[in-house]
Amino acid sequence: GRLVSQFDPFLDSEMLEACDRVVSTGETVRLERYMEEPGRFFSIELLSYGGDLFAGLFHDISGRKQVEDELRRARDELEDKLHQSRKREARRTLAGGIAHDFNDILASILGFTEMALEDFPDRPDVGRYLRNVIKSAMRGRDLVRQILTAPEKEEKASSIAATKSLDFFTLV
Repeated sequence: GRLVSQFDPFLDSEMLEACDRVVSTGETVRLERYMEEPGRFFSIELLSYGGDLFAGLFHDISGRKQVEDELRRARDELEDKLHQSRKREARRTLAGGIAHDFNDILASILGFTEMALEDFPDRPDVGRYLRNVIKSAMRGRDLVRQILTAPEKEEKASSIAATKSLDFFTLV
């Protein structure tokens, strides 16, 4: 057996309280510690042998800690991707709603302009202006179509990129 003072790197208030608890209650206490000298993580199990006697079992858990850190980073990365995906979806929904509303406005402009064009067949100057309004409204309608199809193109491109990265990792 060793004396508690021989575990110098681990002696702090938490460790001393744990040792006192093992001696006074006889219960087993488990702690996790990082030891700088070997640069490793340890699980420490303090066991009572009755009276003032107890033992400390040290298990190197550095590998487990490394896996936990990698999993935490991977989870954080996935959560970030999910957050970004939700933001893109919200933007698409907003853009789609605005585009549909704008399309309704353009349809109204086109409809009324065409009716006005029919009402003034003998006024070429008015007809020229009205045809320019129709031409502009149709350009606006084309822009709305582009806005509505842009998310589909983005998803296809994203899907292709994901497939390529998956193929890369499959090959490696």
